[in-house]
Amino acid sequence: MPRLILMLALVAALGGCNPYLYINVPAQHGDLARNSPNADVVRAVEVEAIRHMLALRPLEAPVAIKLPQGTTDLVAADVARRAAGDAEGSVVPLQEGEDAVSHIQITQVRIRGVFAEIDMLYPTVTGMPQLLTAYLEYKPMNDWTTTRVSDWPGATRPVDHGGLVTP
Repeated sequence: MPRLILMLALVAALGGCNPYLYINVPAQHGDLARNSPNADVVRAVEVEAIRHMLALRPLEAPVAIKLPQGTTDLVAADVARRAAGDAEGSVVPLQEGEDAVSHIQITQVRIRGVFAEIDMLYPTVTGMPQLLTAYLEYKPMNDWTTTRVSDWPGATRPVDHGGLVTP
């Protein structure tokens, strides 16, 4: 019997029923999800999405990042440092990036168990930002990895997925 209970708890946690892995940033109307833009898992998916996009579509450094409303300066600095990796100083928080050539804005984070979606405004060749969605998956030995990216042609502003605060 204890094994059955342990197995059910594990299935619930990995299946997305874990309230700690049900996150909407910003908060959405009527949801029960956590909404902290400063949560460790939110940081992890933001770092992976930014790293992936910079590898896929490099930008001239320094790149300033703007994270969702409510993100503390300390968390923004941590995300920028981790996203830059070995290229220290190539990614900076928006507060430090007044002279940055490029800007990335993360507008929404949605995490459902082992899957996540990150909406971001990413600069194009013309300099105009375009809405992109990065889809991520958590794999125990590899952490969060980006599985694909969707471009939303013509979308140059954040999309409201039912949030309480307009991004």
